[in-house]
Amino acid sequence: MKRDRACEVALFLLLLFCFAYFFPRWADWNQNSRLDLVLAIVDKGTFAIDDYYQNTGDYAYFEGHYYSDKAPGTSFLGVPFYWVFARLARLAPVDRLMARLEANPALAATLEPGGTDLEAGKVYFAFALTFVTFFTVAVPSAFMGVLLYRWTGYVTPRPLYRLGVPLAYGLLTNAFAYSNMFFGHQIVAALLFGAFYLLFRIDRREISPAWLTVVGLMLGYAVITEYPTALIAAGLCVYAFFVTPDRRWLGGLVLGGLLPGVLLAVYNLSIFHTPLPVGYRYSVLYTEQHSYGFLSISHPRADALWGITFGSYRGLFFLSPILLLAAAGFVPWWRRREFRRAGWVCAYAVAAFFLFNGSSVMWQGGWSVGPRYLLPMLPFLAVGLAFFWDAWGGHVWARAATGLLASWSFFAVWAETIGGQHFPDWTPNPLFNYSLPQLLAGNVARNVGMVLGLRGWASLIPLLVVLGAGAGVILYRVSRGGRSEGAMKRLTDWLIALGLFLIGILTRLPFRSRFLYHWDSVNFALGLERFDVYQHQPHPPGYFLYVMTGRLVHLLAGDANASLVWVSVVATGLAVAAMFWLGRSLWNREAGLTAAFLLLTSPLFWFHGEVALSYMVEAAFVIVAALLCYRHLQGTDDRVWLSALVLGVAGGFRPNTMVFLLPLWAVSVWRYRWWKVLIAVGVLGGICLAWAAPMVILTGGVARYQEALRAAGEIVAVESSFSGLYPLAVNGFRLGMFTVYALGVGIVPLVIGGIDRAIARWPQWRVWVRSPEFRLFFWWPAPSLLFYTLIHIRQPGHTFTFMPAVLLLLGGLLAGLYRREKWRRWAWTLTGAVVLVNALLFLTVPPSLFGGEHITLTPPAWPTIRARDASLESRIGYIRAYLDPAETVILSSGLDFRHPDFYLREYPVVRFAELPVTMTLSLPDSVRTVVLFGEDLIGEGCPASNPGASVSPGLCLLARHPEQRVVVEGYVVHIGITTTKDSP
Repeated sequence: MKRDRACEVALFLLLLFCFAYFFPRWADWNQNSRLDLVLAIVDKGTFAIDDYYQNTGDYAYFEGHYYSDKAPGTSFLGVPFYWVFARLARLAPVDRLMARLEANPALAATLEPGGTDLEAGKVYFAFALTFVTFFTVAVPSAFMGVLLYRWTGYVTPRPLYRLGVPLAYGLLTNAFAYSNMFFGHQIVAALLFGAFYLLFRIDRREISPAWLTVVGLMLGYAVITEYPTALIAAGLCVYAFFVTPDRRWLGGLVLGGLLPGVLLAVYNLSIFHTPLPVGYRYSVLYTEQHSYGFLSISHPRADALWGITFGSYRGLFFLSPILLLAAAGFVPWWRRREFRRAGWVCAYAVAAFFLFNGSSVMWQGGWSVGPRYLLPMLPFLAVGLAFFWDAWGGHVWARAATGLLASWSFFAVWAETIGGQHFPDWTPNPLFNYSLPQLLAGNVARNVGMVLGLRGWASLIPLLVVLGAGAGVILYRVSRGGRSEGAMKRLTDWLIALGLFLIGILTRLPFRSRFLYHWDSVNFALGLERFDVYQHQPHPPGYFLYVMTGRLVHLLAGDANASLVWVSVVATGLAVAAMFWLGRSLWNREAGLTAAFLLLTSPLFWFHGEVALSYMVEAAFVIVAALLCYRHLQGTDDRVWLSALVLGVAGGFRPNTMVFLLPLWAVSVWRYRWWKVLIAVGVLGGICLAWAAPMVILTGGVARYQEALRAAGEIVAVESSFSGLYPLAVNGFRLGMFTVYALGVGIVPLVIGGIDRAIARWPQWRVWVRSPEFRLFFWWPAPSLLFYTLIHIRQPGHTFTFMPAVLLLLGGLLAGLYRREKWRRWAWTLTGAVVLVNALLFLTVPPSLFGGEHITLTPPAWPTIRARDASLESRIGYIRAYLDPAETVILSSGLDFRHPDFYLREYPVVRFAELPVTMTLSLPDSVRTVVLFGEDLIGEGCPASNPGASVSPGLCLLARHPEQRVVVEGYVVHIGITTTKDSP
């Protein structure tokens, strides 16, 4: 087996950082009980926790004193580290640091209202817990990742398979949750697997049998840390009997095991007057469970075995289905004779602990991520992955299974670990009923990022940065291990794309809107409840797949706005990753990265990644479709059916996407054989029929759907340039403003660089126009630009059919400067300036920058989202709190004209989709208040006073007396005026 020290160091540091990034949970009884014993030993010189037991319910009471009822191994291990911490805490810098943490607003935001968690004494306790846990749990857990990497080196020579085992074990199982918790599970897992590793090397005659004394010491300490590990320790002792060349060395094994046993006996004699571990006999709580069978153990039960395997409550394979592949790996393991003896040991460890946990009346593990009692056997199961990948890793089905199961494992494990400030409680199906709701609310577990002042999802950014850097270092070492240069480049590109995908998501999470932003957002939200295009649920032409996707997410999120915003957030990550691949395919990696970051920080794209609209999904599909079409143009990918599939699905999300990209697709596939194109057309038609048919049926039939389309078409026709020059000027103005929003300050280098490149290429224009690049950049934006200029454009997001092409061109122009010696430094500076300034524009530009409130003049920025959320929250809250639906009517208009249909359904509403109008409303005499819910309507004498309440800002209330009429003339609403122009 060849060792790579640098790779091992990088793996150790990466795992250690991930484990230690999230702090041990505060107010956890299990941890507090163990740390109380540590504090009592060091600070009081006693085993009694009389001064500390109030912070835990896991304690024993005996002869007038309180003691920890846990196995003492974890606490004993923490004593020297706490002794060091207690002396460091007296230093002035550490004292000042703890004082700053007491006033840290990011940490304070994670506390429950009225709590006392940031009091000085509790901060000291939390600091001590974090320090001790880091050295006693996180470090051994990270080192076990190195042991797994080393051991799998005997199984397979492939570095990626070897790395996959410790990364899957450490980050895709519930070992991740407990690798920085002051429990004994991970400590004993490291001790047991370490003993197994030494015995395996003794079996191969690589080390001396003298190491058996160390093995005995490790096994003995594992038992006094978690008593049930005696099951696995016994199996390893049997393994030692068979692998030892000279049985006389077994005396060292026995001697090493007795030393921790003596320590335990002395501890129990000094407390309970017996050398036996009887702490649980005197536990104050859970006495009924502890008295059941033998210390809660009886016989395996079907409900418990299902619960710890596939159950959604504590199921190991529900939480980490990647381990199913590890279980399957025992089949090829058995076929390899040189590993058969080790395989028996690992299989025994796995089976023994499944049966033990399934025999316990307390199999759930309390507040827990997955079945925590199984953690000691988890590394013995995880090594099966090496055999699975070595045997079948080259097959497509195995790669697909690995990708799918690893994705779910990452999602489930990390959600349950970091969702909320404590692990899932007794809630059934905690992933969906506890952890995900906590995450959706921005309640992320306390972590290092919060110490730096970052809140919620933003606190994960440092973790992402270090993960990316660590992955880069490890990949570099793997590349030195024999992979081809081309394979490493492809792997690096995939990892860059994955990193960009995660950055796209994480940068959007802190700024998500809390209310439905736009009237189209309300249409989509109502469509989640009942799909009917005729009723504008959603509006024509339908967006069937977008609404159905929203419905699926709604099952998890439980809130219409949050569900649709999550779709936009994930689509942002996909769009940024796809933009990198497109730029990489067109030019080089630098161009792809530049274009990706330009898209990532574009104010317009950032804005639509935060609101409940479908445009960000459209951007992702547009970029993916453009990438596939470019490969067709190059002749490097003849899977025209795949691009047809993407176009068809894109049409189900936004039909105009498919229509505007059809010319590009037709040009790109024209060169291929007719039967391939015919199959692709069939795929496209079949996909379209698959979403169009149910959309029409849910709307009420073809006639009803056509009527909805006809009404929408009439509105578009009025705004087209065929009705006069004014609509043409309006469309041009909107296109100009939306381009400024999308490019920000990047518009300057785009214009200058574009002119420069056009002049440089002009002498060879005949060759240029026949190139795949020119055809891509002509046929991609031309159809939509022509339509938006001559026919209709209203929303900034409409430009997403062609704006990615503009950002891609800017990225290519900037990347071209990187390779010019005299421009290289300035090019990087210019790119950084564009990215930074555009990000600042999104974060800081006020909604009133251009003085108007029309959507064209409203900058797409975070202050706009905040102002919109605050306005809707204030107005909706006021109406619900102070206005009786029986005495109120709401007049809604402008951006708000659909919001009362969703947020204020119990109130009668009159909607004004278009102003000005002239009409008179005859209302029942019971209506006493007329609410103007929209920025377009102006109330005469507004606001009216409302006794006992202050009128919400931006909300106009008009007082009405019986028999008075409400008249709308233009934009102004009058009360009590009669007119000869009455209308129903």
